[in-house]
Amino acid sequence: MSEITTLSDVVAHAAEKYGIPGLAAAVWHKGTETIAAHGVTNLDHQQPVDENTLFAVGSTSKPFAATALMHLVARGEVDLDAPVRHYIPELRLPNEEWTAQITVKQLLNHTAG
Repeated sequence: MSEITTLSDVVAHAAEKYGIPGLAAAVWHKGTETIAAHGVTNLDHQQPVDENTLFAVGSTSKPFAATALMHLVARGEVDLDAPVRHYIPELRLPNEEWTAQITVKQLLNHTAG
């Protein structure tokens, strides 16, 4: 296997390895944005994927948000057992008593009520 050295290489390799018709990826590192796109949006129409292609991601935003949150937990910036109000003091819901008790962990695992 050849050496993978750029984001474009990573994207092309992933598309080939996993049989993905088209994908795009972006990385923000040290103030620089790098975008790579590969393949087509639709096998029937063969429109190339580019940095402006919109993808239907469905409910995949939940794992992205959870991953980002867990990075903050690992760095000690967020405590899963802390009340959400510690981070979002303006949070207001109909039941004030319950609202004050909702933890970050409960939001993350969808058990806040």
